[in-house]
Amino acid sequence: MGGSANFISWFWPLAATPDRRTGWEFETNDFEDPGVSWPPPDPDRIPIPASARPPSNMSMPTYATIQDEIDAFNHRKQEDMKRFQQVPGLQRRKPFYDRYKKRDNAQSDSDESETDSGGYSDEGEEAWRNAEGERLRDFGVDEEAEFYDEEDIPLGVLIERRKQQSAN
Repeated sequence: MGGSANFISWFWPLAATPDRRTGWEFETNDFEDPGVSWPPPDPDRIPIPASARPPSNMSMPTYATIQDEIDAFNHRKQEDMKRFQQVPGLQRRKPFYDRYKKRDNAQSDSDESETDSGGYSDEGEEAWRNAEGERLRDFGVDEEAEFYDEEDIPLGVLIERRKQQSAN
């Protein structure tokens, strides 16, 4: 019944009601097409065309004996294990002070980064790769960012840094 500022009239059964067309008029921001429905359709409820469905005539291989089936399973299992063992496993990140020393030495030797070498490097978490060999930087993640273990800097190094900053 709304439509007026008099809230008592909202509960009066004989009060006039606003026109039905008033609820359908609203402002648009011109970002969306006026014909686009909201919320978007549920992809799980959209019917799949027959051409996109998996073939129904797929058959499981038949084996002469149970031992043949077990051997085939073990063979597939060995192939899977070989595939997963080719990629190095999860590596532990080196402590910050080891990486800090290494970075100082690398900056004095050359400007080239170790991550640009292209091969598998032994840099802890920064060298992580998934099963396809993709690194974090392939997804836009900055691998050079320092993480949680920066707070493990030796106290002597922090004091030297503070002295250098106060001297400058």
